[in-house]
Amino acid sequence: YLDKTVGKDNYLLFLTADHAGAENSNYLKDNKYNVKNIPSKEIVGALKKKSNETFGADLILDYSNFNLFLNKEIIKGKGLEFTKVKQSFKEFLMTQEQVKRVYTEEEILASSGDDYFLSFIAKGYDPKQNGDIVILDKTGYMQYQATGTTHGSPNSYDTHVPLLFYGWQVPKGELHTKKYITQIAPTLSQMLKIPFPNGTESEVLETLFQKN
Repeated sequence: YLDKTVGKDNYLLFLTADHAGAENSNYLKDNKYNVKNIPSKEIVGALKKKSNETFGADLILDYSNFNLFLNKEIIKGKGLEFTKVKQSFKEFLMTQEQVKRVYTEEEILASSGDDYFLSFIAKGYDPKQNGDIVILDKTGYMQYQATGTTHGSPNSYDTHVPLLFYGWQVPKGELHTKKYITQIAPTLSQMLKIPFPNGTESEVLETLFQKN
């Protein structure tokens, strides 16, 4: 279609996705995989119970997409130390069956890159939008009902997406080493000989500049 309407070698096309997704858990169970669904409401219920038993109040403001938001107003009103409250919830969460890692805001912002999972979370963390605590589940655990699937973990089944380039100035070839979708913008900029986006920190995909 593009060859006919735009003209061969007159366009540059790329195709990718913002995330992947895990197979449905029932399908995986049928194929003998060790997986389990943990509905978010069960996690919230356990957190609220912990909060009331430990602090005498419900300090849970919200829980969404692995992010736990605490009610700072209630915490302040009860004279509690916020750092200790977060540490208490972190220790509790680490006792839960599905949890692999738990990181507080301070730990995420101080990430040095030595911890792969922490570094992965830190790259997408915004203290003005994300939670006070971020949870990472073990591989095979899904915070979703069994009738569908979801995404959001740093595991390969959530992060491995296609990346296709086609058309003008694109050489024939395949690449199987790990790359990042953040490399697309600087690569396109280099190919079009225009300035890089002012916020980019990624390198270009050099394979696209290697002529056959």
